[in-house]
Amino acid sequence: MEKQTKKEKMLSAPVRALILRQAGPTIAAMLVSASYNTADTFFVGRVDDAATAAVSAAFSAMTLLQAVGYCLGQGSGIYISEKLGRGEEEKAGAMASFAFYAAVAFGVLAAAGGLLGADALAGLLGAADSFRPETAAYLRWLLLGAPFILGSFVLSNQLRFQGASFGAMLGISAGAVLNVALDWLFVWRFGWGAGGAGAATAAGQAVAFLLLLFIVFKNGSLRPALKQAKPQKAYVLAVTKSGFPSFARQGVITAAGIAQNFAVRPFGEAAVAGIGVFSRVTFVLIACVIGFGQGFQPVCGFNWGAGKRERVRRGYWFCVWVTTAFLAAGSVLLYLFAPQVAAFFRASDEVIAPAVQAIRLQCVVFASFGYACVSNMLLQSLGQTGRATFLALCRQGVFYIPLLFLLPRFLGFTGIALAQPAADVLTFLATLLLAPPTVRRLKEKEAENT
Repeated sequence: MEKQTKKEKMLSAPVRALILRQAGPTIAAMLVSASYNTADTFFVGRVDDAATAAVSAAFSAMTLLQAVGYCLGQGSGIYISEKLGRGEEEKAGAMASFAFYAAVAFGVLAAAGGLLGADALAGLLGAADSFRPETAAYLRWLLLGAPFILGSFVLSNQLRFQGASFGAMLGISAGAVLNVALDWLFVWRFGWGAGGAGAATAAGQAVAFLLLLFIVFKNGSLRPALKQAKPQKAYVLAVTKSGFPSFARQGVITAAGIAQNFAVRPFGEAAVAGIGVFSRVTFVLIACVIGFGQGFQPVCGFNWGAGKRERVRRGYWFCVWVTTAFLAAGSVLLYLFAPQVAAFFRASDEVIAPAVQAIRLQCVVFASFGYACVSNMLLQSLGQTGRATFLALCRQGVFYIPLLFLLPRFLGFTGIALAQPAADVLTFLATLLLAPPTVRRLKEKEAENT
């Protein structure tokens, strides 16, 4: 009866109120997820510039894990919400099992790779010799926790797409709270530096995984069963089709992070640390927007599966306007208080100056991200894989990486700081070309059904 109640709410409750209810926990979960690296940056920022730069360089490894986790989690979640909207619970359950065990298997492989090759990986991520040992120490612990990280991403996304966003948030939050406590203990009290921050992150993710698993088995959601986890071709293709835009979105963040490390390195250790602070600060606003969009996705999936096109379109425009207004207001505040925010992470003038420059340039165009992000999620949820993947690659891949190496040739470090804002403007223009045709077709389908 509980599952039926969730389904009825998804298909009949007022769209705006429904999205707000779904978005609250998903925003909190995104912020909590972002807090892992933010907390690590804060605590090591009180140690020295090398430790701060090490955590910044190692962040690309986390985004790569997130790319796999989002692909399996959102890919299976979109499939699950559509099948539940059609009443096909057996297929939804089989997909949940396949994606979960695939994530754990990938995590075990990543853990083995981290234990054997952390030093080499640190170099590949762009860590300079001065902070490469600290980067490797962080990576060893981070990748040791990879099975828990990937499993948590899949479980939390599957819960969210079943309409159980609060459970997903609860599991992620518990791990984040522990991460902060262990950061204090390992980094400050024990003096383990960047390695201690990595150990804290791995332990926090392990607790989140176990709690999410408990929630899944306790609240009647779809439960992963090993006997259903056989990698059937239909499920592999479905996850790949629906999840690839998420993989592309997160994967290109990994590529961009590595490119950024190499592009900034000639400007010195403090510049690397400053750009790392910029990334952590701006990601707080980005996480809120992504979380709001993720609150829309299960509503979109259920109603698209049930043929209720008008509810999908209304929900989309509601999300666009809310995220744009939020970013506009947040940008004003962040622009005004950029020095104070940067100093919170690292009280060093050499680090604060590049961070503030990058933050303020980003604030000028930040509001455009709302439209691009929500449109990307709409296209992904409706199966527009090609368009969704291209847009997912634009912001930090197609446009950002070339600009990251081109602009500094003429503008020095200002070119580094200007690369992301310029890429955001170009991504907004690309979205204006690709999203409106799909939205128009939604409206045409409404007219055909009336």
